[in-house]
Amino acid sequence: MPPPAPDLIGVVESFYARGLSQEEWLRLVAEKVRPLIDRHGQAVIGGLCSCPDPCSFAPSHALLCDVPEPIQAVFFEVIKSPSPVHVSDSFLSRTCYLSSDARGYDDIPYVRSGMSQANGV
Repeated sequence: MPPPAPDLIGVVESFYARGLSQEEWLRLVAEKVRPLIDRHGQAVIGGLCSCPDPCSFAPSHALLCDVPEPIQAVFFEVIKSPSPVHVSDSFLSRTCYLSSDARGYDDIPYVRSGMSQANGV
């Protein structure tokens, strides 16, 4: 028997949910999107940020779903110092992506030092 079809209408509706705090909205979106992007049940990281330009990245909320502790630590280190190239190519240009696919990812100090790979990212 094939797996159930993804709830694409529910995904779109979650983006327009009203009357929720930012944390509640982020959790709802992650709940609806997760079956599409986490098909192996490993982990999902979502977040909200303010990013008016490549040099002004400021994360405000993070949601970590089933993310192992070492990877959480790496995530919080990586978002402390993203390069302007990475911010421009990821946060200002894409809506859903692998961070490692965006230009400038290798310029992030924690990534460049090898610490992210050493911790499972």
